[in-house]
Amino acid sequence: MPSSLFRTEQLESISYSRQSFCAYRRTLVASLLVLICSSFGCTGSQGAKNANSTAASGKQNGNGIANAESRSASGQPSGIDIKEPERYGVAITISAQDIAGGAPASMTTQQFGFAKLGADRRWAFNLPEPLGQVTYLEKSGLKYLVLFDHKQYAELTPDTLPFQMSALSPGAIAEHLKPRMQFEKADAEPLNGRAVIKYRLAAARDDSTESDGVIFVDLETGLPLRSDFNTSPQAGTRTRVIVEARDLQLNPDRSQFDVPAGMKKITTQEAKQQIGEFVSRLRVFAEIVSGARPASAALANQPATNENRRARRAK
Repeated sequence: MPSSLFRTEQLESISYSRQSFCAYRRTLVASLLVLICSSFGCTGSQGAKNANSTAASGKQNGNGIANAESRSASGQPSGIDIKEPERYGVAITISAQDIAGGAPASMTTQQFGFAKLGADRRWAFNLPEPLGQVTYLEKSGLKYLVLFDHKQYAELTPDTLPFQMSALSPGAIAEHLKPRMQFEKADAEPLNGRAVIKYRLAAARDDSTESDGVIFVDLETGLPLRSDFNTSPQAGTRTRVIVEARDLQLNPDRSQFDVPAGMKKITTQEAKQQIGEFVSRLRVFAEIVSGARPASAALANQPATNENRRARRAK
């Protein structure tokens, strides 16, 4: 075979091999491009779908918030946000009167000072003789009854009092009403120099008692400063209860939660009479606030004062 013909066939073979390789390379590159584009295309599609879903969800949530705010602003039923500061002091007045046949009876009233400092609590009373000035303390897990006029104090056991003193606090009273009430939020307004939110109360549908009224909640602290509501503790009896907290102080003196110096410690047996009269005066108010008893029970269960005793002896 001539050498020139051999070279020609060799060159054609090499050219064909190069063309085959180039074609293979183009096919490989095209396949890779298709795979990459498909991958990014799916991811982008999925991302777009997620973005659209998120946007739709955000729009829905935004509308939900707007609707909730709209409902509150329009006075429709909404929740009530009650908070109790970690430290504060107030002067509390509890007033109650029965309303029978549309005519209100005489109003009974109890006043006391209340203070909170973390987990510690303090109730201070000026009661008729023979009790006089009395303070009930809950401090560091212990309970004390301080009898200032007698310069004595007693450490009480957990079961000494047949009721919880915590029931006579602004936060506990409002919390007690929440499960039985439907609340409608009204606009902010001033009360005793404080900005408050007014909530209207209506009895829940499943509540057997007829309860209604208003609660004024401090805008700054969330503490209820006034609760004015009606209860029906007995058939045919309707009781109006007003709990008002005034002179709010947010930094009570820490020393007032201590038993004062110079007091003699006595046993609960030695203080049995004072404890009994203390319980008789305050237990009934705790029951009136809870709706368990009418206001008339407060007068019927009050221990006789010295003035009443003298009047009885004179007869």
